Amino acid sequence: MLSKYLNLIEGVESRVYTDVADEMFSFNDEVVSPLKTIDVACFDVVVFSNVYNKNSAELARECRRKKVPYVISPRSSLIKSSLYKSWWKKLLFIYGYGFSYLKGSVAIHFLTEEERDFSVLKGQSSFVVGNIVLSGAIGNQEKQKIIGFLGRYDIRHKGLDVLLKGAALAKEDLKRSGWKIVLHGPDFNGGKSKLEMMLKLYGLDGVVTLNGALHGPEKNEFYDRVSVFVHTSRYEGQPQSVMEAMTRRCAILVTPGTNMGRIVKDSFCGEVVDFTPSSIANFLFSLSRDVFNIEDHQDRARAYSLERFSGPVVANDFLGELLKLLGNRTSLEAS
Repeated sequence: MLSKYLNLIEGVESRVYTDVADEMFSFNDEVVSPLKTIDVACFDVVVFSNVYNKNSAELARECRRKKVPYVISPRSSLIKSSLYKSWWKKLLFIYGYGFSYLKGSVAIHFLTEEERDFSVLKGQSSFVVGNIVLSGAIGNQEKQKIIGFLGRYDIRHKGLDVLLKGAALAKEDLKRSGWKIVLHGPDFNGGKSKLEMMLKLYGLDGVVTLNGALHGPEKNEFYDRVSVFVHTSRYEGQPQSVMEAMTRRCAILVTPGTNMGRIVKDSFCGEVVDFTPSSIANFLFSLSRDVFNIEDHQDRARAYSLERFSGPVVANDFLGELLKLLGNRTSLEAS
């Protein structure tokens, strides 16, 4: 999407490459080419959207050799808490390939200020520009007493264990007031069955439901029924589902690890709670007792997303940062 909107700016040519396909294909109306076909010397700057990738590290070496500047978008991969997952593989990569790859970049591109604050890479030039989310018209679905989640059932990453413990503390209030917590997503390493066991353990049947993944119109229909969208991740870059929920006029509940706290606070569209069952439960109490003014938060979420998450705004901000890095050149090709 970023490449698509960069290409709409006069004088900019952006191309996308991948190392997971051997043939050219189209995605989001953009042509995606095999990485093996790239000639970095043709570009003014190259943007890598990953960290732990041998092919990227080797291509970055070619960029340094040909004096082509490059930017790295880690997308939560450099957040301290994310390093605990497969830490030994990441450590081996850093020592084998990653150190020169990271240090050789002209800048690190972070999605939020929190992602930059919690990054392990200090002292490196960096900038912050968020993701793009298509807004679209909101459907006629009436908001219901649903606290929604959309994402894979990766229990540790998404903090779903803590969410359910919080729900257990507030379950009687939720039952009495008619609120339900509805989760949708694909299974991940048996996470769904573990969550089902937690539902039985905490007596959450009828309060929390686990459902399959949603795509396309079904996803938007779900957002349009959700009153409050919840994300309790231990670490993130900038979760797309939270941004999508904001565009569909959902109030937001996040924990600090989601790295959306400043956006939620700046837009006054929800609450940021500590990553503890009691803090999550306290918010659920406020919902069930009508203390939380939902509609105002929903309206502000929609308004903020239309202003800040649009393709032209993000692409122009991103281009502006690249031009600063490249000494305010007047023409730019981005890859």
